[in-house]
Amino acid sequence: MLPEEEEKFIQYWSERGEAEKNSMRPLLVGFSFGVVFGIATVISIFSGWAIRASMVANSRLSAGLLLLIILAVSVFMGYFYRSFRWEKNEQYYRELLAKKKRKSSPPMQPNQPESSLTP
Repeated sequence: MLPEEEEKFIQYWSERGEAEKNSMRPLLVGFSFGVVFGIATVISIFSGWAIRASMVANSRLSAGLLLLIILAVSVFMGYFYRSFRWEKNEQYYRELLAKKKRKSSPPMQPNQPESSLTP
């Protein structure tokens, strides 16, 4: 038998697996991580930490374009995070099902050589 937490995961994922694929929570977590990444980039550019990078950013980069890039990166990270989490949980679910099947099935007998092949 499988440990109790693995049995609970199998039960949970069999009921909620498809709903989790379209869930908004992981999308929002990934989106917020993308926003934090974008804010850190903006702080890095405008803090003057890298003088040359600040000069280039101020001369060639508009604020609207920067916000659009941050939004695009945030949406991509949100989608990627949600897909990654779902795939990881689906793989774990399938591994647990295979493990459960292996433990519940009787052991296989080794193949016996056929009499016509023996000298």
